Amino acid sequence: MGGIVATQKKQAVPTETKQAVATEKKQAVLTEKKQAVPTEKKQPLGGREIMAEDEPVQITVIGAGRMGCSIGGELARRGAKVAFFDKTDFNRIRAIESLKAQLQEHQGNGLLTDADVRSVLSRVRIAETLENSVEGATLVVEAIYEDLGAKRELFLELSQAPTLNPRAVLTSTTMSLTIDSIAQGLQNPCCGMRFLFPVFFIDEVEVSARTGSPEVMRRAQAICSSLRFTTFVNNDLQPHLRRRLNDGEVGRAVEAQRTKLINGERGAVPENPDSASDTVAMAARAALICNICMDKAADALILPCGHMETCMECAKQCMSSSRQCPTCRAPIEKASIPFTLPNGLMDLVEASINQLVRPVHSIHLPVHPPIHDRLIDRLIN
Repeated sequence: MGGIVATQKKQAVPTETKQAVATEKKQAVLTEKKQAVPTEKKQPLGGREIMAEDEPVQITVIGAGRMGCSIGGELARRGAKVAFFDKTDFNRIRAIESLKAQLQEHQGNGLLTDADVRSVLSRVRIAETLENSVEGATLVVEAIYEDLGAKRELFLELSQAPTLNPRAVLTSTTMSLTIDSIAQGLQNPCCGMRFLFPVFFIDEVEVSARTGSPEVMRRAQAICSSLRFTTFVNNDLQPHLRRRLNDGEVGRAVEAQRTKLINGERGAVPENPDSASDTVAMAARAALICNICMDKAADALILPCGHMETCMECAKQCMSSSRQCPTCRAPIEKASIPFTLPNGLMDLVEASINQLVRPVHSIHLPVHPPIHDRLIDRLIN
């Protein structure tokens, strides 16, 4: 009789209670699983700025010259996957070697570790075609020579590329042209994006909006922010009013990178305390190297356009062949080596400039804009 009563009591347990207990157990298991999932954090490793996202930003850099390689290298250093493309076989072949040389120079100056160099190079590739280069890209950076016709032609090709994501932002690093003139007639999202020389370890990036498309610029700013860049807007595109870094600003950026490296891997720091100033000096010298032979000093002044980006020997070759300026493709009438001030007198001029109340950038000289730009670069660099 007692056994029958016990059986009845067991059967009397309500179904609702059993379901509640099962639900509680299931929730407990889910909570444990959630807590077991590790949370990724963004953290600098040995001075490197690696993104924590599962899928890094994919960026295409078109134009694999010296500036294009620097831009691509810095983007890769900050965690992006970078595809280089250049229409010339020569630039495509030498792009990786050029980037490798820049990285090794920074490594020699204690600004990158060997692991950093390998990490950057693992995130860059050379594309053989324009279509292949933009596949999967969220941002396309045009870094070719300053010629409106060439830039327009490139942007038109990009807009027709079947592999380009329609939402990918097309940007130009132009110094003297407007994004409106370059992207004229295109429906693709476009904006201006200029990386400040010497590019490596520089946090600031200038952006400029296309007329009527401020939201596109904000998307570009968001991409830059994800790579830890700081953007500033400049829609006044007069060349002599564009922001340039002076030696002090470059030096501070170099020291900031050195500090990151010290905090990450102390053993990689060089013994030479003057290497930061050496890096600044090398960057200044690099700005004055011929853009064609990449060997001799860029001492030839090309007239009437006023560009000074080549050595005299290469300028003469341009005059005897294409008779066009290699920078802007304007006709060359004459090339000459301009008069330079003796060192002592130049020091006196620089000392006088340092006493000026207004900044150098606000000085307006009655000369052709490219010559004016070159003079300002000489004064502040």
